This record gives sequence, C-alpha cells and structure tokens, in this order.
Amino acid sequence: MTPVATSLIRTKTAPPRLAGVAVGRERLLDSLHGRRDRALTLILGPAGSGKTTLAALWRRRLVAGGTTVAWYNVGADDDEGQWAAYWFAALEESGIDTGPALAQALQSEGFETADRFVAQVANAVFAHVRPVVMVLEDLHVLKARRPFVLLQQLLQVLPANFHLVLTARAVPPLDLAGLRLKDQVTEVNFDALRLSLEEQAVFLDSLGVARLSPGQARRLHALTEGWIAGTHLAALALKREGVADTVLGRLDGLSAPAADDSLTSYVEEAIGAALEPAQLGFLVRIVACRRFTAGLAAALCDEAGAGALIETLAERHYFVTPIEGDDPLPWYRFHRIFAAFLRRRLLALPAADLADINRRASLWFERHGLIPEALRHARYAGDPSRMAALIGAAARPLLYAGQFQPLLRWTAGLPDAAKAERIDVLLSIGWSEVGLRRRGELPATLAAIAAHPAAVRPAVDFELRLMRALDAVTRDDTAAAMTLIGPVLGERPETDGFNLLMLGAVGGMALVAAGQYERARDLAGDCQGVLRRRHGARPRPWLDGIGGHSFLVQGDFIQARDALSRALHALEGEAQLAEYSAGHLAAYLAEAHYQLDDLDAAETCLDIHAETGDAAGGPDAALHALRTTARLHGLRNDRERALATLDTMEHLAQDEGWDRLAAWSLAERVRLLGRRAATVTAMREALRRLRRLALRHAGSAGTLAEIGLAAAIAEVDAAAADLDWPRVIELAVPLAGDLRGRGRRFLAARQTVMAAAGHLALGREAEAARLGRGVLLTAEHGGMYRLFLDGGAAALALARHLRDLPDLRPEACRLLEVSPVPGTAAGLPATAGSSPAVLSPREGEIVQLLDRALSLKTVARVLNVSPGTLKWHLKNIYAKLDAVSREDAVAKARALKPPT
Repeated sequence: MTPVATSLIRTKTAPPRLAGVAVGRERLLDSLHGRRDRALTLILGPAGSGKTTLAALWRRRLVAGGTTVAWYNVGADDDEGQWAAYWFAALEESGIDTGPALAQALQSEGFETADRFVAQVANAVFAHVRPVVMVLEDLHVLKARRPFVLLQQLLQVLPANFHLVLTARAVPPLDLAGLRLKDQVTEVNFDALRLSLEEQAVFLDSLGVARLSPGQARRLHALTEGWIAGTHLAALALKREGVADTVLGRLDGLSAPAADDSLTSYVEEAIGAALEPAQLGFLVRIVACRRFTAGLAAALCDEAGAGALIETLAERHYFVTPIEGDDPLPWYRFHRIFAAFLRRRLLALPAADLADINRRASLWFERHGLIPEALRHARYAGDPSRMAALIGAAARPLLYAGQFQPLLRWTAGLPDAAKAERIDVLLSIGWSEVGLRRRGELPATLAAIAAHPAAVRPAVDFELRLMRALDAVTRDDTAAAMTLIGPVLGERPETDGFNLLMLGAVGGMALVAAGQYERARDLAGDCQGVLRRRHGARPRPWLDGIGGHSFLVQGDFIQARDALSRALHALEGEAQLAEYSAGHLAAYLAEAHYQLDDLDAAETCLDIHAETGDAAGGPDAALHALRTTARLHGLRNDRERALATLDTMEHLAQDEGWDRLAAWSLAERVRLLGRRAATVTAMREALRRLRRLALRHAGSAGTLAEIGLAAAIAEVDAAAADLDWPRVIELAVPLAGDLRGRGRRFLAARQTVMAAAGHLALGREAEAARLGRGVLLTAEHGGMYRLFLDGGAAALALARHLRDLPDLRPEACRLLEVSPVPGTAAGLPATAGSSPAVLSPREGEIVQLLDRALSLKTVARVLNVSPGTLKWHLKNIYAKLDAVSREDAVAKARALKPPT
C-alpha cells in the first residue's frame, strides 16, 4: 500500500512506546486488569496526568497475557468517515480480520456507509479467537458528533470478548447510566491517576534522578500533588542543576494544577529550568508537525543538531515519545502538555517564520510520499498554489483507488481561484463528484472544466467526454453514454492510463447495454492489454468485471461465474481496490451462482456485497444483488422479506432516479405475487404500475430499453397466474424471438419454457416436448439450472414431462431435477413456522462446535468451509429450529434426537 493511495496516517493506530520508562502504577493496573471483563474503562484527567501512559502500560500487560489490543490516537480534525476508517485500520493492524473492510468505502463515499459500521465491527470482534481491547486515546479532541452515537450502539451490541478503553479530559457524551447500573464501567479519575509518594520514587529513579532525602521527596510530592507531568518537569530541572533544594525552592511558589487552565505558568517555569534557549527554539519549530522524525526536525530547523536533540530527548524520555509501528522511519511525537506549551510559542512567531516552517514541512512530507500531511502544511503556509499542485500530482492514484471523498475534502480547502487555475484539480473534482453521484454539484464543475483554457486540448476534451459518459452511466442512461463515446471506440486516441481504464469500463458498460457483448469484451480486453504493457499486470476490476457482466446479461452463467470469480480472487492481495470494487463484482457473481443453483456461494457473495457496498457498481450491482436476495427469501417461503427487499429496490430507484431498477422490481413482484390466489389483486396493481412506467420510456435505448422488456415479461407471468395459457403462448413466443435477437439467451429460454408449459397445460404434449427439447441445449451450455425451478408450477410440470423423453443427455437430466419437498420451495429449507425438520449431519456438527463456545471463524476453519457458507448453514439451522441466536439454537438442538 503506497502512502499516496491513502489518506490515513498509520502512526495514529500505533501506541506509544514505553521502553525504559518505569512508572509504578501496579495498584491501578491490578484494578483495571481485575475488571477487564466489563464493557468499558474510562481514564479521565487533565493534560499530563498520565492517562496515555496508564493505557499503554495496561496494553503491555494485556498483550503479554494473550489479549489482542487495537489502538487509535484520535485527532482533532478527524472527520466522521476518517474516525470509522481508523477503527478498521486499528483492528486490522492488531490482527483482527474485519472481512471485506469498510475503510475504503468510508473514505470514498463518506459517512453514508457507516450504517454498516456497527454490525461489521461487532461481527469482526465476535469472530476473533482472543479477547479484544480497543483503546481510543484523547477522545475529547473529537469534534464530530455522530461517532459518539455509534459508540453508544457498539457498547450495546459488542460481544463479551470485547473491552473499550477511552482516555479523555472529560466524560464523553455517552449515556453511561445503564452501563453503570450493570457495573459495566470502570472509571479512573484524576485523583486515582496522581502518583503516590512510593510511585513518585520509582518514576524519578527511572528518569535517572539522584535519590532525594525523605524530606525532599515529601516536599516535591506536596508541590506537584502527584501530577505526573509536573513531577517529570521537576525531574528535568533536578537532573540539570543537581541541587534539589535549589530547584524545590524555585518551584515552591508554584502550585500543581487541578485542571488544564492552570498549567501554563507551571510549565513555563519548569521547562525554562530544564532546556537551553537554543534547544527550546528548535522544539518550537518542530511542534508545527504532529509527528516527526529526526530528519524532519533537522529540515525544519536547518540544523542537524535538532535531529540529534530529538533522539536524545527520546532516549531520556524528556516529553518526546516514540511511536510504535512497522514504518522504517522512526516517528516521534511530543507529550500533549509539552506540545501545547511549545505551540503557544510557535503561534507567537512572526507570520513569515510560520510560513517558512510549514513550507519546509510540506516539502519534506511530499518528498517522503506523505501527501495528506504535505497538503496540511501547505495550507498552514498559506500557499494555495502549492496545495493545488500537490492535489493534481496525487489525484490519479486516489481516483483509481476510488478515494473520492478525500479528494473532495482536500479540494474543499482550496480557494475557488486556485481550483480554477489548474485543469488537473478541476478534473479530479469532476471525477470524484461523478463517483459519489454528487449530481447537484457536478454541473458547475463540468462548466468550469469546459471554460478552462486547457479544455481545447484534445486530451482534456476526451477526458471531459469520458466524465460525462460515466455520469450518464451512473444515471442509468447508457444510450447517452454511447452517444458521447461511441465515435472514439473504433479508433481510440492516445491517452494516459487512467483515461484508458475509464474508456474500457464506461465503453464496456455502454456496449453491454446495447447488446454488443463480444465488442464489450474485446474493448475491455484491449484496454487491459495496453495497461498491462505500460504498467504491469495487476487487478483492474473496472475492466475485469466487464467480461463477467456481459456473460451474465447474456445468460451464460458458467462463463460469468468463471470470469467474475477470477476478478474477485485477484483482489485478495489488493486491499484498497477490494474495499471499493469487490462489492459490485460480488453482486454480479451472486446472481451467476444463483442461476447455477449454487445457493451457498450466492449467499457468500451477497455477504461480501452487503459488507462492502456497491460504490463502483451503480444500478447493475444493485439490481443483481437485490433481485437475488429477494429470490433467496422466496425460496425459503419468506414472502414478507422477499417483498421487503423489492420495496428496497423501489426506494433506491426513486432516490437515484433509476427507473430500470424499479421496473425489474415490479416485474419480480408480479412473478412472486402471481404464485398465490390471495395476492393476485396485488399482482395486478404491480403490473399496472409497470405498464405505466414502460409507457413513459417507450422507444428508449440502452439500459432504459429493459423497462419495456421487464413489462413484457411481467405480462407473460401475469397471464400464467390467471391460467390464460393461450395468452401466455401468444405473448411468450414472439417475446422469446425478440430476446434471442438481442442476445438475451436466458430470458429467451425462460419465455420458451413458458410457451412450452402453456402448450402442455392445453394438452399439446408434442409441441411442448418440441419446444422444451429445443431449449435444453441452450440451458445446458449456459448453466441455467434454475430455469425450470423458478418457473412456477407449470414449468415444474413441464420439467417432469420432459424427463420422460428418450435420449436425454446427462446434463439435461440434471436441469430437469425438480422435485421439491411438498409445501416448500425447491432448494432451501422451510423457514420458521413450517413443519419441523431434523438437522442434517453437517448442521448437527456445526451445533456441536457452537456448543463448545467456538467462534464462527474457528468453526469455519475446523469444517474447512468459508465464513459465508457457515453463515448460510446457520440461517438454515435457525430456520429449522425457530431459533433467534446461537445459544437458542444450541439449546433447542439438544432437545432433538441425534440426526440419522
């Protein structure tokens, strides 16, 4: 993972190092350790009271005992999306498998995706084999409010193996009454954090201070009142001057602070006694950076001695704290109280000096590929031109990784004039707004790009054309996209890698919608080949998904599965791409697996899609994922959840303006409601609405032409529900021919099955056999194993009739295996409320493993199955036992006889 491709700073998930520091906190540590089975620990106190040190010491003890500890140093300017993304980064870096992570989606889409945050954190912790502790350091600096809402939700649902530690200067805005009532909160306040006389002695000894007499020790303790920062400052002065009574006499006029607002005078006096003026001047310049290395310190001060000073202070533990992590650069930070003291002096410097310090910092961070920090210091330096140049240079990798939100956050700090000056900045804003579907803001950006002097250059004109085409695709208007880029598909211009990627992706989607499937695959393959020669072999999911999606739309589910599985598998080593692109690939793959009657695999893919979202997929990903979900619910006879999923499809269609999604939702509703006499009236209402929608889009091309197809298919299903078989045949036969002409082989096969079923119902067995035998070869080649299973009672009757035909190939016989258990849909167990069923041997084995309190991840590993497959089995177990939890399932399974 390259620094340019992420806006997260890795050292913020690294705890402070404690090597060589001995603070005698055993009494507190023992108390905390004894209550680690509670949900929450609050460590509260003013700056310099030892909150972070206590948490870090406890972390060391916990890790030594086998507990997994994650750490997040909260920053004042962390927005809501970054807060959640840092959570996942901290969990991942501590060894917790968060599954298909949300971090990228949170960074690319913003906090809109955070509804999945609570569930995914809870699931990740629950599946972890060890106890988990999460430390949020300095929570009081967080300005965003919504993270506290999610913290409250997490505390309510997190499993027993999780413990949350918060360090802050004040009680956070959480409702703790319920947790306190249940004795689930451990609170450590400022009084508890004060050093005792004995702990003070241990601390001073660790800092190399000569042993004080009992009277001097008591006098120092009375002066500092056990305040750790004050004790530390006094120790520096004692080491420097060596005469304890002199130092204590000078400090005698000061009083130890009871809160943050009384720290200033104490620190001013004590630090002045511990540092030379030149040393203090170095540190004032260095504090401009939140984290620093010796090399950065030397660059800021233009003095090698500054770097040496940092290393010396770190070795002696003089308010410079090393940051743990696997970064090859050794990073440090100042203790917060010391940083506040230095920062006041920094801000008192002349404006020209401040600008120079931040300019130096920006240059150093840029040289080391740390663009977010380079940008921050360019902003502090008051240099918008430099900010714009940094954004322009970093934009392409971020766009490729789908990190649209960070780009927009960076450009939001630019004056309008600075944005307007640079075409590369305007283009990055445009791509980000298209990717996030910021349709209200996009027209102004497109106008600014078109008005820029560089817009007359062919390369810029080509990129603007691509951007408009992608916007059309996200609006589900692929005909408009084809109008924009059709002229360049035949003779592609020379362009950079990013635009070539977008040409292949956008052009491929438009060609698939136009029914030019082979041409779409050729375009994507050609672009992939050029990019591979230029930049090497690597996953490019925007292109890799075109082939699989084209096969899926055609109805060749075998080739769709193979192509999409390869594309999804290739993302396993590309965390950022997977976080942004795995969702839409998984959505396509879910439908392919479903049509191949591999329901476990379909469910696994839907889990991936649900956890990662479909920011890169748009209407197609939503269609395949939600339609497959609805059908799986239908197979369990869970009509209520199936209809609720179709409601979700329609609501999403309304929100995004995706009429095609609404059309397929209504068509699916017609098919589902037509299976029962009690819901035929509701079916007719859905059909009426679909007819109205189709009339509005009559004559549309591209993806919008599917609205008419959906309506025509629904007319056939409605006629079948009314048992009007002559009408079914009248409609289905020409529709099948039209669909074959469009290359939609599966939909054509389905209409042929409906026509054949109609002939069979009318007693025309020979015609039914002729049509049925003809469709079998198409179904075999495409893997259409749910062709008959999902066709209703008439299609099942046709399958049983065809099964008696002579000379059937083995694969055809498999297609015709349609013997569901009476009263349930083919393929899945009945849901709660159906007749009870005995657990299968595999299900019984799962329950036995759950009874041993093993995590789901461990159970999956023992059984050598994927977590998604295990979840599928659990759903079936819950349905059979009418259970609502793992514990409930185990208890109810014990009451059953062992499976035979």
